[in-house]
Amino acid sequence: MENMKRVCLLVVLIIASLTCAFTGGSGSLGDPYQISTQADLEAVAGSPSAYYILINDIDLDGVTYTGSVIATFTGSFNGNGFVVKNLTINGGTNDYIGLFGSLDVGASIASLGIEGCNVSGNGYVGGLAGQVNTVTITNCYSTGAVSGLGGVGGLVGYSYIGTFTSCFSTAVLTGSDGDTGGLVGSGSYGSISNSHADGAVNCPGTNVGGLMGLNYYVVVTNSYAAGVVTSAGICVGGLIGQSYSGELTTCWAMGSVIADSYAGGLVGYNTGSITACSATGSVTGSGYRIGGLVGTSYAAAIVNCYAVGDVSGQDMCIGGLVGEVGSGIITNCYALGNVSGQSYTGGLLGNNGGEISNCYARGDVSGTGNVGGFIGGNGSAGLVNFCYSTGAVSGTDWGVGGFIGFNDMGTVSNCFWDVETSGQSISEGGTGNTTAVMMSIDTFMAAGWDYTSIWKQIKNSYPIFLTQTFPSDFNRDYFIDYDDLMIFADEWLVTGSGMTADINQDGAVDILDYAIFASQWVGGQREPEPELSWIFVTEPDFGGQMSKYETTNAQYCQFLNAALASGDILVEGNYVMGANGSNRGEDFVASSYYRLDGMGYTYDGAIDGGAARIYYSENSFSVEPGFEEHPVTFVTWYGATAFCSYYGWRLPTESEWQDVADYDGSYTFGCGTTIDNNKANCLGSTHPYGTTAVGAFGTYGYGMADMSGNVFEWTSTDYYGSRVIRGGAWFTGSGLCTVSYMSSHFPDSSSVRIGFRVCR
Repeated sequence: MENMKRVCLLVVLIIASLTCAFTGGSGSLGDPYQISTQADLEAVAGSPSAYYILINDIDLDGVTYTGSVIATFTGSFNGNGFVVKNLTINGGTNDYIGLFGSLDVGASIASLGIEGCNVSGNGYVGGLAGQVNTVTITNCYSTGAVSGLGGVGGLVGYSYIGTFTSCFSTAVLTGSDGDTGGLVGSGSYGSISNSHADGAVNCPGTNVGGLMGLNYYVVVTNSYAAGVVTSAGICVGGLIGQSYSGELTTCWAMGSVIADSYAGGLVGYNTGSITACSATGSVTGSGYRIGGLVGTSYAAAIVNCYAVGDVSGQDMCIGGLVGEVGSGIITNCYALGNVSGQSYTGGLLGNNGGEISNCYARGDVSGTGNVGGFIGGNGSAGLVNFCYSTGAVSGTDWGVGGFIGFNDMGTVSNCFWDVETSGQSISEGGTGNTTAVMMSIDTFMAAGWDYTSIWKQIKNSYPIFLTQTFPSDFNRDYFIDYDDLMIFADEWLVTGSGMTADINQDGAVDILDYAIFASQWVGGQREPEPELSWIFVTEPDFGGQMSKYETTNAQYCQFLNAALASGDILVEGNYVMGANGSNRGEDFVASSYYRLDGMGYTYDGAIDGGAARIYYSENSFSVEPGFEEHPVTFVTWYGATAFCSYYGWRLPTESEWQDVADYDGSYTFGCGTTIDNNKANCLGSTHPYGTTAVGAFGTYGYGMADMSGNVFEWTSTDYYGSRVIRGGAWFTGSGLCTVSYMSSHFPDSSSVRIGFRVCR
């Protein structure tokens, strides 16, 4: 009996030692196990369904694993913003290789970084996990190198119903058989949003992509890939190798693509929907079905998309946008790259069997036979309407046309090509015109084109589609060094009286005398927008940019002068009112935008604190000297919204505002967990003029300034007819500066304490 007691005691001690092999915590939701050492991390495998939190970085330098550190996991792992460094796994012929081998149903991973990894295995290999099954992964990333046979991803090898939000990988990917992607090797169902991959991807097999190798019914939104993708195989894309019934929205790829066949700047082989997406890298194929955006598209819809990279192939079906369209639709799209191939080569499409409308191509096209400025070959099921091409066209054999090289009884209507720039006077479809006629809007109006809602044209230019706008939350600062030339958003800029000739920067296009996108034009000239500092924000409900600072008096004054010139405002007494001018933004006619005589408070040293500082005299607005960089006050919600709309921006929703202000979920204030005179301009830190210059108290969280104090900020959120304001102000106590506090005002009200910031 005594021996039995000793055995039982020993078992209890062993169990206790196993369940307590962590720095702290009990493994529950409210008290997760605390991971602070290598031993803690390895011990997770013993309790794979518990709750965990990382409390510091863990460096695994000098340790080489032959399998996953944690084979199977179904619990919750909160990286807490910390990282696992120098993870090295030499998995050999083993499958399911990563920090986690397999994340199974119900598991969640958040805020975890895998830095400097060197992970290799056989199949299903990823820096974070080999495979996931019905799992959520949020704010996670990987850097380093990942390699394997198939199912290889920078973050995850294979995903089944995985939900990826705000994740990225810069890892270099090397696969052997295929299904290799910069972020996820292959995925079935589930979603990827606000995520990206920057590493080069190299795999000689099938289904190779900058973000995903194979997409099977996965919804991908607001995501991009920037790495070069190289493969000797087929179904290769700058973003996704093969998208089988997937949905892609507001996605883009920047890297060049080098492959055999079925290769595209965005997707190699597509049977799903692609909306508001683009590709800017060159595409080179040694085989057939090569496209600037998509290699081959069947029974799919491609809408509001474009490709600007050069495309070349050594066989048939080579196109500036799509190599071959088997069926489906393409509308409101364009291609600007030069295209070279063999037979069935076109500026927009190599070979068409679908419905094409409201599209154009401007690149030069060269090939052997069936070569066209717009389409190389149009099949009997091909329908082409309201399209045009302008590029030079050359061929060495049969079927060379300015618009279509060969039309096999397909339907072509209301289409044109430029006979001068193309060098071709014949085409099996379309109408040839001189450049001057092509640049006359009457040419298109006479053919029934809907100019008012679809097209925009300025003097001496070809028309463009107003509907072709890049997503407003696109990270332009990362994508292009545009030197004050904004491109790929709601609007493009021009300088002087003609078109800007040097837009050809970092993937942009030198369009010279051709038309450009414009949200607003004043006398035929786009009005320059205020210079704002933007911060890229990645939150589950917001993946875009928010202005770093509150809108200043100088910025709002610039808007008022522009809107006055375009007729979008007028001055009535001491009020700036909305009017219906030539700007394409939203107008609030007869609503108050700004109060010119708004008086401030004299309080605790403040002299007319927070007063309106923009004045009107002799048909011009100006700012009181010394207050140019202070936030604008006495602006109504209508005035703030009109400012945003004028330049193609918007106000944040109140939930977006809070998501950014509380940063990682722990901020009590927009400046952290505490607030004092050094962090925010509120009642306890009153300054002589009430408001202070934006950014005077530093930046916090995402790099935002003044989300606590200075001025309350309008949001777009409606509250029973009023509009929600957030953020505290210079004349409020710290209790009103918390991220949870909100109030509301009528949209036509203005105040000494209310301003705004913007999103795009």
